[in-house]
Amino acid sequence: MLKKFASPTILILLCLLFIYCDGDNGPTPSNNPVLSSLQLIDTVHYADSQIVSLLVSDPQGLNDIDSVFGNYMVPGNTGSVRYIQFRDDGTNGDANPGDGRFTSRFRPGSGFLLDDYTINIGASDLSGNFAAQIDSTFSVIDTTTPLNPVLSDVQLELYHYYRDSQTVSVMVSDPNGPGDIDSVLGRYYFDEITPVYTQIIFNDDGINGDLTPGDDRYTAMFLPDSGAFIQGIYKIDLWAVDLDGLESAWYDTFFVSADSAGLVSPALFDLELEIIHNYSDSQTVSIFVDDPQGYDNIDSVWGEWFFVDNPFPVEQLLFYDDGTHGDQASGDSRFTITFMADTGVFDIGLHYLSIFAADIDGHQSDQLDTTFTTVGNPTLFNVVAPDSIEQILGETVRATITVDAYDPDGLTDIDSVYSISILEGYPPNPPFRLYDDGDSLAHGDIIGGDGTYSRIIEVYDSNVPGDYLFTFYAIDSDENVSNNPQIIITVYSLPPPY
Repeated sequence: MLKKFASPTILILLCLLFIYCDGDNGPTPSNNPVLSSLQLIDTVHYADSQIVSLLVSDPQGLNDIDSVFGNYMVPGNTGSVRYIQFRDDGTNGDANPGDGRFTSRFRPGSGFLLDDYTINIGASDLSGNFAAQIDSTFSVIDTTTPLNPVLSDVQLELYHYYRDSQTVSVMVSDPNGPGDIDSVLGRYYFDEITPVYTQIIFNDDGINGDLTPGDDRYTAMFLPDSGAFIQGIYKIDLWAVDLDGLESAWYDTFFVSADSAGLVSPALFDLELEIIHNYSDSQTVSIFVDDPQGYDNIDSVWGEWFFVDNPFPVEQLLFYDDGTHGDQASGDSRFTITFMADTGVFDIGLHYLSIFAADIDGHQSDQLDTTFTTVGNPTLFNVVAPDSIEQILGETVRATITVDAYDPDGLTDIDSVYSISILEGYPPNPPFRLYDDGDSLAHGDIIGGDGTYSRIIEVYDSNVPGDYLFTFYAIDSDENVSNNPQIIITVYSLPPPY
């Protein structure tokens, strides 16, 4: 390969989403994020949530991390791919905001299928650099004797006077009996963007708001040290731990703190949507809406949606709670809309959505803003290759190039990844394939099927020196063509010694 860069030769490489070559086998950019210390539940009950966390580091610091994302699916069933987002802000199962451990807690709405799952996780920084992907597996079972504690029947004052203590209680059960429960804990916070957490401890001892000791209803009564809650929406996370260290599924709820005279407007909570979305699929968004005067006082829930590259016109979306338009249950206060662009496909890129609610008295909720990103054709990124290769008289110099690949229909949908090189003043070399087969000797690929495509190139002393432009391509099974990242490799030789 590369017998002559002047004659048909080429170096090839490509790769599928979330991945780059190991530094021991090829040049790895020093500015890419790094993923490590993956933790997840190996065996999950089908009705429980999976909690996955991992450490993310970046040479430019945590503030340079743009997003941590992933997907999970039953192997071989690309139609079951679901995308997930990881957070380090104390929400979505994250324990300590800002500690570099990003977490995602997830479960399909109807529960997991009973099967084995693969999970793939990647990250990107603000400069568009991608981390090497981390992969793992977990199993879903239907056990009749779950060992973890279970929380149920949370009670609290939903609309709360801001100067009064709040009392929250929860029923806790354990398959090994109430004596197996070690602790029941919680935390509350005001701002989901920059949350400050206050831990609370629940007891079943007849004090601190608990009415009846030993009845399995654990209670906490609390008020901020300032003597008053901030007026607005508070979120509360609750969980229990048994003597074996097994943790219950987290229970999330909220309450509204305000001067009682101001409790009139509807409030929006618990937004759900697919953050990374296939451009050819309908998007479904749902939001929980509550009104101090009751469900019947809600007049309408709507949204304004636009594409970042074309902010006008804004399209109006009406949300429903009647079992239609993707809504799962009529009258449950969760309003839903399923929508698609008029063209039948979404524009590829970032979309903005603002959501509002109004009651029959004309009071309007605060605006809730969110985004989602649509992806379509295969995508190539994170090309790793040497900037230059020195020719050595009488020797063959070998180098590895890699490229990461992503496809919204899964890695198995990618048909081929290849590259074409050209030296100015010469015709293009024929295309050469890159491989994701795990054959490190033949192709330089370290892990098969991880989305990183690799190729070993050889440079001889007979190659024409110069700047070689490499362009990368990917094609999927439907003949959709990817973007075309480019790199330049300079082939040079030092003057002979005198």
